[in-house]
Amino acid sequence: MRAGTLEKAMGLLGGTFIVVGVLQPSIDGRSVLLPFLGIALLIALIRVGRYERFRASPWFALSVGCVVLGIGLALVALLPGRDPRTPSTITLLLAFAGTTAYAGALRDWCRHQGWAPPAEKAIVARRWLGAATGLFLVGLVVVTITVQPTTVPASEMMPTTAFLGRTFRGWAAEVVMAAALLTWLVGLLKLRGASQLVRHSLRAQPDAELVAA
Repeated sequence: MRAGTLEKAMGLLGGTFIVVGVLQPSIDGRSVLLPFLGIALLIALIRVGRYERFRASPWFALSVGCVVLGIGLALVALLPGRDPRTPSTITLLLAFAGTTAYAGALRDWCRHQGWAPPAEKAIVARRWLGAATGLFLVGLVVVTITVQPTTVPASEMMPTTAFLGRTFRGWAAEVVMAAALLTWLVGLLKLRGASQLVRHSLRAQPDAELVAA
């Protein structure tokens, strides 16, 4: 496997993830492009998975599973007559979990290649992303326990601001969810740093054959 090919695949995956996060037009509280952008993300992830040691990691399988489930829930959120808020919130949780899993897969692959510095960065990224996922779960529990169900129409709310009919309001829920989002952003920056380090090494020798990649 050529290093340049993997470098391009990783770059495409990172770019697609950014597009998915930024391009979120909403109609009546429904993210209309999310399922299709999710499919594009899945294709980019599969391209990275062409490399044996990437897809051999159980973390990689978990990241693919999160994307597939996220696509399914995003499609459910588009169904007429259904409240899109709960599936949209679970989709966001899957994004947290999926990035955590990808950081684990990147770490495993770097270790197999004998690249200690990016592997260590990926470990740090996975810890931050895993902490964010845990905080998000805590936030959902807090919302479920402390907030009463609302009757506000979905069209008047952001699609990821409610869970089981409950909005993210109240200081406890808001603090936990804000902490989760901030921790996730830090983790994403750490993951980007690890990925950039790997891509820099691959870009330096684009025609090199990766050993048992």
